[in-house]
Amino acid sequence: MNTQPLQPSRKICFLDLEDTVIDEFGKGFDAMVVNRARVRKFLRDERPNENRIFSFAIGNEHDCDMYRKVFHRRLELELGVSIAADAGSLFKTEDLRDLCFRPNAQHTTSLFFENDRECIGVYGKDYGFIKFVQLHPEFADVECVLLDDAVEEMRVEFPRLGVVVRTVNVTRLPALPGDGPLPMELSL
Repeated sequence: MNTQPLQPSRKICFLDLEDTVIDEFGKGFDAMVVNRARVRKFLRDERPNENRIFSFAIGNEHDCDMYRKVFHRRLELELGVSIAADAGSLFKTEDLRDLCFRPNAQHTTSLFFENDRECIGVYGKDYGFIKFVQLHPEFADVECVLLDDAVEEMRVEFPRLGVVVRTVNVTRLPALPGDGPLPMELSL
């Protein structure tokens, strides 16, 4: 039995939106940027190959459009990184629900949820993210890291997939000058 931790060849950092990088998605252009300095430092230290969004604030394609129009470019400027926002890389809560319902090579059973909220209620953010990475066919030989304000710190390995999943709580990172909150228009 191999006792060495997995070391995948690439890393993707996923950022939560509400209370991690902005205060409230529903505020749109009035949203405030939060945790700017600590998120920038975290991403600089992690050195991911790619950055994405994993937020329960984005439920469907309409929310994806709002994210792209209102938040995407501003967050890239604020955080000093590129964030993938194409259709295949922008997480929607309906994606998790659909993955759980569809049996695949690793899982021959499925769960049916009446709606996205029921799925979120069963899994929560921590295990919802772990399940998303575990079930999504895209993820192999990769470390997926979620930075969020509502997760426990943990590391889970899926050796057959070559996947490492980590969750990091943004509130446990050291506070830094410039963490906000700052109005999005003024912080650019």
